[in-house]
Amino acid sequence: MTLNIHILGDPVLRRPARPVETFDDGLKDLVHDMYETMLEADGIGLAAPQIGLEQRLLVLGIPMEDESIKLAAFINPEVLATRDRCRMEEGCLSIPGIRADVDRPARIQLRWQDVDGSERKAWFDELEARVLQHEIDHLDGKLFIDYLAPEERAALQPAIQRLQELQGRGGK
Repeated sequence: MTLNIHILGDPVLRRPARPVETFDDGLKDLVHDMYETMLEADGIGLAAPQIGLEQRLLVLGIPMEDESIKLAAFINPEVLATRDRCRMEEGCLSIPGIRADVDRPARIQLRWQDVDGSERKAWFDELEARVLQHEIDHLDGKLFIDYLAPEERAALQPAIQRLQELQGRGGK
């Protein structure tokens, strides 16, 4: 089932999410629905707050060289270490039409749980590292536009204001 994606201006996007404590079929169904929603929206990542849920859960759909998509779910993720830095353009399903360069660590070590509750730990780099950090920010109530320099944010302010006004009129 495709879920509604919440847009900039919705307070759920600014609230820190709570840890997931129940690992059951309902969680697996939610992860499936999040994959479907992300892929339908042509996204490569989606966090639970973006669909209105205050849970520390995110999904990724990373395009591979063979044109397949690598799907993965990360529950209660925590960044343990970072290496290097790089600046890349980012966009967000919750901030449609706005893109900007963001500086982030190029490699991260992450600890998380899978859909069965098993703990995992691994290093990620390149696109996966960037998308994971972007989605973890959603779990912490942060958005990529928060990292922009004041002059960059000022240039985007009219578009940001339009999205917030749309949200205020009930747009999702």
